[in-house]
Amino acid sequence: MPRPLSTATGALLGGAGLCAGIASLAVPWGRYRARGTVLGGQPAPDPVSAAVFQVPGGTWYLLALGLLAGLLAIAALDTGRAVKLALSVAPSLGIVTAVLVIALANGVATTAGRIDAIGLAGLEITGETAYGVWLGLAAGPLLGFGAGAVALGRRRHHAPVAGAGAPLTE
Repeated sequence: MPRPLSTATGALLGGAGLCAGIASLAVPWGRYRARGTVLGGQPAPDPVSAAVFQVPGGTWYLLALGLLAGLLAIAALDTGRAVKLALSVAPSLGIVTAVLVIALANGVATTAGRIDAIGLAGLEITGETAYGVWLGLAAGPLLGFGAGAVALGRRRHHAPVAGAGAPLTE
């Protein structure tokens, strides 16, 4: 792939990943529903949403998202050895972030509890994933591969040394 095309493709992927990452912070990652009756036959309250900040382990996602955004910035703005670092680390970190999102989603979806207070209340609490999980799942790989493609297009190519391919003669 030519260098300008690689840089432009990486910028588009990275920009889409950054937008998805920011959007994933704004929408709920989980909904907790309570079924049953509360004191005196009143129905249970409406579902409660949880952002990524409130999900157990959600700070790891925030850390990974911040690292990926930093690697995208390094790939786009730096010209030294840090570009090679972004090229090496960013795609792998993008996949690790996707695996982390899957683990967080499983933690949200398997959250369940049951409370039985005879005569007062009987509640069953279940958790389910929301839209933020899907945005978070897209953000990691898009940012990672976008940063890698930008770094690939921006890395320095060294000029060949004169006579490097010629046999040595004395």
